[in-house]
Amino acid sequence: MDEALRRKLEGVLTPEELALLDREAAAAASKPGRKAGAKSGGRYGEGSVYRDKASGNWIAALYVGGVQRTWSCGTQKKADAVALLAEKREAARRGGIMRDVEASEIFNDCLADYKARGHATVHNAEQRFRAYLGPFFSCRDDEGDFKRRRLAEGATEPQVEEELRLRRLRGDTKFTGGVLARSITNADAQRYLLKRRADGVADATVANEMALLRRALNLALRNRKLDLPAYVAVPGCDNARQGFLEPAQYRLLMQALPEHVQPIACVAYLTGMRRGELIALQWSRVDLRAGLIRLRGEDCKNGKPRTIQLPAEARAALVRRRALLDTLDANFPLVFFRTRRANEKPEPKVLPLGDIDGPWAKACAAVGLAGLLFHDMRRSAVRNMVRSGVPERIAMAISGHKTRSVFDRYDICSEADLAAAAKKVDEYVAPKPARTDSAQSQLPETVN
Repeated sequence: MDEALRRKLEGVLTPEELALLDREAAAAASKPGRKAGAKSGGRYGEGSVYRDKASGNWIAALYVGGVQRTWSCGTQKKADAVALLAEKREAARRGGIMRDVEASEIFNDCLADYKARGHATVHNAEQRFRAYLGPFFSCRDDEGDFKRRRLAEGATEPQVEEELRLRRLRGDTKFTGGVLARSITNADAQRYLLKRRADGVADATVANEMALLRRALNLALRNRKLDLPAYVAVPGCDNARQGFLEPAQYRLLMQALPEHVQPIACVAYLTGMRRGELIALQWSRVDLRAGLIRLRGEDCKNGKPRTIQLPAEARAALVRRRALLDTLDANFPLVFFRTRRANEKPEPKVLPLGDIDGPWAKACAAVGLAGLLFHDMRRSAVRNMVRSGVPERIAMAISGHKTRSVFDRYDICSEADLAAAAKKVDEYVAPKPARTDSAQSQLPETVN
């Protein structure tokens, strides 16, 4: 056996095992080349070595957890394969070789990690696994089995659909089957990227999905379900939006919005809170007397609690909303709501705000802001805070930005900002008027 290889194995194998390797290596060296594909093995359960028919390299094979695992030694020397087999056999004895797990298992683990860490986007991750990543890697979800079981138990179709919706929001969907997790490579990730592009999906969306796949693989490595780090190249994309709202435009938009949408738009523009945080905001998180909103970790996208001081206009909007709610249903928990329409049942009088995309788009089009997103209110709030002189550290704490890189993307420059900067440069470099003799005579005398 090669001396360098022997020194490497001395701290791993016993003297008896090293002596056995020396004898096997000597026997292999004295025999003529073995026919490709023929196996050479020892006792049952200790594995075997054989030559690959295509490359002629020697392969070590060992059963781990009832599944045969193989490794190429990369050379045409049997002694190298025997040494590699001994190393893997020792690793298996110490538990250093993981059992084969399917893609569904690492997807389930990833969702469980999201829930354990209190991530508010667990439902988003569940949807991406269920609709896109799962089918691509041959996984199936348990929604069909759940639906059949609940219908057999006597539940109605609407009841089952509502239960499924809640399961998705909680990230309770379970996946089964799929390819082996250790077989997922960067080539598979690139095939996924090309398929999603062919479906007309933007690179920014695919990048988020591939980042989720990478997270699942990295988590499997930390959980000792993979023995090698997985590399997934996520496509880069510059998708920072340039949408923002000037204060004058905000006033026009508020006049065009329906009454039940105005309060949420006001708070979004003045505080930079996320849409999901606002839709789910409950009165138990609001202190109107102090003018504070106290969000818990589970309320926030990044899982980090924060306190938001309401500007006077936003506080007044919530005071009016609270006064209206007290006359309709004082126990209704949500801050933002709508009253029933004339064509709806008389009870309940108060309903969750629901979808605002329709009235939002209509109001934006009416004031010449077609294409403006509700999320642009958050972007505008960050920009307004920085322009008004709020320290960036405080602005990040209010908006809930955890990283500076994302915050900088929101602190975008408008054309007016660029024009103001150009004007300042013009003023600085413009030729200065020559000083008159009288002005010169008024200069203080220099004393040497």
